[in-house]
Amino acid sequence: MELKAISQEILWIVILLAIVLSFVIPETGQIFTPYLIIPLLVLMFFTMLNIPINDILTGAHKKGAISRGLIVFFVISPIIAVLASLFLRPEYAVGLIFCSALPCATSAAFYVSRLGGNGALALILTALSTMLAPILTPILTLFLAGTRVEVDAFVMFLDLFGFIVLPLIAAEVLRYLVGKKTVKKISDAGQILAPICIFFIVFGTISVSSGILFGLVPLAIASIVLFVGSFVAGYLFVPKYGLAIGYSAAFRNSSLGMVIALNTLGPIYAVPAVMLTLIYNVILIPLILIYKKRKPNAQAI
Repeated sequence: MELKAISQEILWIVILLAIVLSFVIPETGQIFTPYLIIPLLVLMFFTMLNIPINDILTGAHKKGAISRGLIVFFVISPIIAVLASLFLRPEYAVGLIFCSALPCATSAAFYVSRLGGNGALALILTALSTMLAPILTPILTLFLAGTRVEVDAFVMFLDLFGFIVLPLIAAEVLRYLVGKKTVKKISDAGQILAPICIFFIVFGTISVSSGILFGLVPLAIASIVLFVGSFVAGYLFVPKYGLAIGYSAAFRNSSLGMVIALNTLGPIYAVPAVMLTLIYNVILIPLILIYKKRKPNAQAI
């Protein structure tokens, strides 16, 4: 089994362990909180190194499903978040709306393929939503949540730019300077480091707010509404590629969201991203059990 497959196989275990530890020994997790920028930058660099930019740009302009998928991500999901957050306190509402405008989870292509969906489409959606996020995420958060609390969209843009565009540039420079074999070796090393980075991101972020999560039933309900609503919208909007778009719309890059919200908005605004991480993990465990019984789908768009 390839390192990438092994990394994705154990990812849910790593996340679950980080969640459990954040509730058992939150003081230890909080030691890592000020330094979460480091594992996130490492994670995003290896994410960009594994995205075939040329292939994505070649296929992006040919497929109507891609544009419809992006509409679900950056139009329909934020609207669902606004409706789901009407009865939340302003800080949680802003955090949930912010999460609804995040890019797809980096593991979307892997799980969509394992579940029998179009993994190639999920990969393109992940890449494009990630590249659009530095611009669209701050604008949508400001437009949809700026009336509730003050949102500094420019600072958010700078954070997202630093965590997305700079790793992308670094990955492209590395591709230019070294051969494919060297890039492959570095990428393989990244498959080992990725779960470790995610562990510290989840552990360090959830530890900050673990003491209040169990009392946030309204936020949990709103987060589930956003998750289910995004999946259903994506599934129904483009039935031919329903699984790829629905999964990608529902599972967002909560690791990125937790760190950006923590740094840009404040700890309380990161709580919805933490809640969504918990929900993702609860959903991911049965998905793991399902996809282990299926063969990966190598279907191309």
